[in-house]
Amino acid sequence: MKSHKWTEQEIQYLKNNYHLITPKQIATNLKISIAKTRNKAERLGLISNKMWTKEQLHFLKENYSYGEWDNLISFLKKKKATISAMARKLKLKKLTRKNLPWSAEQIEILKQYYPTCDNKWLANQLGKSVKSICTMSIKYNLYKKDLQKNIDYKLWTKEEEDWLKENSFKKTIYELSSILGRSIPSLYHKIEIFKLTTLIPESSLEIIFKEILDSLKISYLREVSLDNYRIDFIVNNIPIEINGGYWHCDPRLYNKPKYEKQKYSILRDELKIAKMIIKYNNYAIFWEKDLLERPNLMKQKLIAVLNGNIKYYDSSKSVEAEIANTEVNTLITKGKVSP
Repeated sequence: MKSHKWTEQEIQYLKNNYHLITPKQIATNLKISIAKTRNKAERLGLISNKMWTKEQLHFLKENYSYGEWDNLISFLKKKKATISAMARKLKLKKLTRKNLPWSAEQIEILKQYYPTCDNKWLANQLGKSVKSICTMSIKYNLYKKDLQKNIDYKLWTKEEEDWLKENSFKKTIYELSSILGRSIPSLYHKIEIFKLTTLIPESSLEIIFKEILDSLKISYLREVSLDNYRIDFIVNNIPIEINGGYWHCDPRLYNKPKYEKQKYSILRDELKIAKMIIKYNNYAIFWEKDLLERPNLMKQKLIAVLNGNIKYYDSSKSVEAEIANTEVNTLITKGKVSP
C-alpha cells in the first residue's frame, strides 16, 4: 500500500470532523483510503482501543439504548465494533423511537384516529411499528369503523387524480379530503396506489412561526429532509427548528432530562445541529416558551438571523440575557441606577 504524507490542513480537517461525519465521508473528501483515515485517527487519539474506564462503562450503560452512534463514538473515543462488542457483553440493546414507551399524547392520538385511519399511516405518524399499533389497539379495545360506509361510490376522474398527484405533498390528508370532497379512506387508497406522500399536520407552534414568516412576506420550505432527519423550515437557505419545551427539554424548564424520550430527543437534536452546520454552516432554534411569551422579540430575532446579523441562534440561550439587559438599560435611562 502506497504511503500518504498527511498535511497540516488534512490533519486539522480529520480532527474537526471525525466525530461529526463517517470515516468514509472524510476519506472521500480528502481522497485518502478509509483504512489510512482510520489509522491516522487512531494515532491521533481520536479513537481509543485501550481498557474501558469506569466512567466509559457508566456512560455506555446510561446512553447505549437510545444514543446515536456518532455521539457514542465521540464521547467514548472507541470504534463502533468495540462499542458493540462491549454492549453485547453487558447485554445492552439499542432503543429506537419505535420501541420507546408510549406517551399519553401518542395514546390519545391513537384512540382518536385508529377507527378511521390506516395502520401503516398511524405507525408513520406516531413513530411506531404496525405491530405496536395493533397491540395497543387490542389493549384499549379499539376497533375500525365499517369502512364500507365511507367508500366513495363516485368514480375518480382523471382531473382529480392528476390534481392529487401534483398537490398531495403540499397538503395534509384532512385538507385534501376537504378540497376534493373525498373520504379519508378513499384518499389513502389512492395515495397508496400512486405511492404519494402527504404533508405532516403542523403543530400549533409551527403555525405560529408560519404566521410570522407570512407577515414578513418571506418564502420558505417546509419539512426538508436531511439524512434521517427533517428540518422544520428552510428560509433563505438557513435551517430553522421550532422546539417544544417538553419534548425537546428546554434547559430553562428542566435542569436535566426527566424522561427517556427527552434524553433520546436531546441526542438526536445534537446530531441534527451538527449535520445542519456541516451542510448549511448555520441554524436557528426558536423555542415554545419564547414564541408564546415574546412573539415580537422572536420576530426581530428572525429578521436579524435572515439578515446575517446573528449566526447559530438559540432562543433558549440568549433571550433571558437580552430581556435582563433591556430592563437594566431602561432603569439607567430613567436614572434609577448608575451605568
